[in-house]
Amino acid sequence: MNITPQQFFILYGMRTSKILIMILVIGIILSLFSQPAWSDENSRSLITDLSAIQWEPLNGAPEGAEISMLWGNPKTGPSEAMVKFPAGYLFPHHHHSVRERIIWMQGDFIYIADDGTRLMLGPMAYLNVAPGIKHSIRCGNAEPCILYLTFNEPMDLHLHPQPQEKTHHP
Repeated sequence: MNITPQQFFILYGMRTSKILIMILVIGIILSLFSQPAWSDENSRSLITDLSAIQWEPLNGAPEGAEISMLWGNPKTGPSEAMVKFPAGYLFPHHHHSVRERIIWMQGDFIYIADDGTRLMLGPMAYLNVAPGIKHSIRCGNAEPCILYLTFNEPMDLHLHPQPQEKTHHP
């Protein structure tokens, strides 16, 4: 239902509206002053044409995986990167000591949990993997996979034996 500001004031009264407006203004002010600590280190904007980024081998991963660092340094602090896997690629079973956030942008893939359960997903999937969660990812066979990856803290990689895979049935 769409209502105009005038209808809102009539329906909810001027006092309620003033309270809601004050809450909105306070929220905006707090969001301006509650930026993460790392924003002071690099407060410049970053605008990148992702179709023109330079790829290089992803160190520590089996041959074929490539990375393009967008911002930061994963060894010393927060970072953002684009990662590319060839079709059929398996990124080995692993975990990180920090939270991992992924937006899968291209290609179908399988998320493999520590018990071997497989979850089949497609492009535009979002993964927010908690610290210590063991998992692996297999790129589908139809096309290369591209994902956006971000860490809020220095990133580490701990490899584990690959579990026997089983299909997840929701």
